[in-house]
Amino acid sequence: MLSADDQHALALGLEAYEVGDYYAAHEHWELAWNQATDPERRWIQGLIQLATALYKLAQGKPEGTRKLCARAAPKLADAPPRLHGIDLDAARARAERLATALGCEASDDPRVLASTWSVRAGAAS
Repeated sequence: MLSADDQHALALGLEAYEVGDYYAAHEHWELAWNQATDPERRWIQGLIQLATALYKLAQGKPEGTRKLCARAAPKLADAPPRLHGIDLDAARARAERLATALGCEASDDPRVLASTWSVRAGAAS
């Protein structure tokens, strides 16, 4: 069970993620990850890897993005649909889709996909 401070860190990370500040999302989620125990720890690590992947994508590093997404999806595989307001089903699916998109034709620009992805529970996918 996450403490109130850790839940707050997750919420701050979600807010940062939703506005495209993936670095800040990673930093907030890492605070909760440091205190969490498995299985929540593993699921939060998947979120951190997804946020870092999107940060790498913005830096023009598609290979790093692909590797991080490929690592994130399995960590989210057994996650519940939601964790403290974060849609883990959407996060897992988007990590998988982004990794696939980066392995496709150069004309498939994954930044277009990433720009419309919310992981807020209840958000339209």
